[in-house]
Amino acid sequence: MRKTLTILFALSFLIVSAGWGVTFRAAISGDSVWNDGGALKISPESEFRIEVYATNNDTIMPPPYVQRVSWSSPFAFTGNVKIQWLDTISNDTLYSDLATLSKFSTTQFADFWDIFKGVYAESRDGILPDRFDIIGVANKLGYPPGLGEIPIVFWRAKVISDTGQICIEQGNMRNDSYDWIFDEPKPKFATVCWKVERNPSPDKKGEPPK
Repeated sequence: MRKTLTILFALSFLIVSAGWGVTFRAAISGDSVWNDGGALKISPESEFRIEVYATNNDTIMPPPYVQRVSWSSPFAFTGNVKIQWLDTISNDTLYSDLATLSKFSTTQFADFWDIFKGVYAESRDGILPDRFDIIGVANKLGYPPGLGEIPIVFWRAKVISDTGQICIEQGNMRNDSYDWIFDEPKPKFATVCWKVERNPSPDKKGEPPK
């Protein structure tokens, strides 16, 4: 499978021609997320979601624009808290079935990839760092520009620790078949962290920052 993925990514690079890049945004939501004076925090022991959104800003002049046909975005979760992942998958196993993909991504994003799509995790035991990759390779389809911001991957979890922080950053997988691989220009992902702190007024979530 490692050799197959390498060949698929190599072929896809021959298809794409140019572009201006993809940008990312990470966010949290759910019952355990609360607003402390404009800063979103995670209260322990309740479910929340970590979500990554992307905007494809690629433009080719003149139109039509070219879709992105290669995608491998490994993320690492770091911090000093213990995490309970609510959707379990085995480490070092590539999953390409739609039932598993639907636990971590949207139908819209999965449908971009007509050659191959899948998810892969390493050290996903809740003792940070944990690593997770979502992969897509396309030929006739692909991720087009002009859609605005869309969700690409999410994870449901609970924090076991009372205090600390959890971060999401660009990951570096032990298995280099699942490196950070994209059509050029290759995007970057900036580390985002959230504090873990018990909500003193759990009946009041607060307004999310704008």
